[in-house]
Amino acid sequence: MNVNMTEFVEKLDKINTIGYEHDKGITRLSLSNEDMKARELIKGLCKDLGLAVREDGVGNIWARKEGKNKNLPAVLVGSHIDTVPNGGKYDGLLGVLSAIECVKMMVDNKIEHEHPIEIIIFSTEESSRFNLSTVGSKAIVGNLNIESLKEYVDEENISLYDALIQRGFTPEKVKILNSKDVKAFVELHIEQGPILEKEKINIGVVQAIAAPMRLRINLLGEEAHSGTCPMEMRKDALTAASEIILEVEKKGRIESKYKTVATVGNCKVFPGAMNVVPGEVNIFIDIRGIHIESVLRTLNFVINRTSEICKKRDLEYTIKVLSQERPVSLNKELCELIKRNCKKLGFTFKEMASGAGHDTMNMAKVVPSALIFIPCIKGISHNKKEAVKVSDLENGIKILFETIQALTK
Repeated sequence: MNVNMTEFVEKLDKINTIGYEHDKGITRLSLSNEDMKARELIKGLCKDLGLAVREDGVGNIWARKEGKNKNLPAVLVGSHIDTVPNGGKYDGLLGVLSAIECVKMMVDNKIEHEHPIEIIIFSTEESSRFNLSTVGSKAIVGNLNIESLKEYVDEENISLYDALIQRGFTPEKVKILNSKDVKAFVELHIEQGPILEKEKINIGVVQAIAAPMRLRINLLGEEAHSGTCPMEMRKDALTAASEIILEVEKKGRIESKYKTVATVGNCKVFPGAMNVVPGEVNIFIDIRGIHIESVLRTLNFVINRTSEICKKRDLEYTIKVLSQERPVSLNKELCELIKRNCKKLGFTFKEMASGAGHDTMNMAKVVPSALIFIPCIKGISHNKKEAVKVSDLENGIKILFETIQALTK
């Protein structure tokens, strides 16, 4: 089946004008004006295909194409459209537009299918605004409660719950997915790593997804004048944070042989003036891996070293686990189906794990789920330099199409 790549790339580029800034990339934060504008375009594309479009209480978009037998469970396919600050063109949006393109190919070629197809555009996949990721998929599998939505706030102290209400959504009315209503879920995504490109492989067949564990460490020292407070009398929260950051990196390197990584991605300093010894610091830590024992070792190490460093420097501290997931194995039968489709189309493939979290990891807890990777140039992602070859885009769409077609029979 041929794919109209010129038309596909035009759609991709059109949506990516939303939130784009020259030399800065694309910023389409969850529930922002940019996100809402992009949602309208996506809903329009689905309605143009004659799909029944609806939105649920947390902002997930559902677009359904009925099958010949409406009573059969649906095949779900999709991803997300929100981005990190100054992000790239493909993370999330590729999976959404590819799903729409596959349904368009079925409509244009009058391909009949028994099972319904439902495209899902997940809300708030990125944690960039509210420090909580994969919100839409967590909600529909019953892994998110209303109180959690009220706890997580953005930099303007707007809670995720309030942001949803302001956009006209009703979180209390989210319907939990019934596994009997779903045959399978499939997501197409860029690898976000360099392996496929380096090894010149067309398709990644994901076997397992590493789960993120996210922490916030609050360090409380004492503000002081930078010119008058003697060095030996300081309670500098930032120098303590610096030690902890290096310890996080150290443990991450030790545990890397188990495919675990540890990152300090954000550090907030108060009062943040050049001539004031910092009295308070918040550091945000992301630990993830596919072996839970290694992740927990890293967590315990960070907790212990924080305690030791703060005791030595006479600081107070608190540690809060913002989110904690377990590594997820994906459906073996679906993986085998994808591999067969690769062989059918003459594509090379590699079984691999995903170091990045995706909505698939939540869906896999309740329905058979699969995640397909295509290469991205130099493995760059969450970055304005994120890029994909058109030939790899086409390969991904073709594999997704073959998989959807097989599942809907």
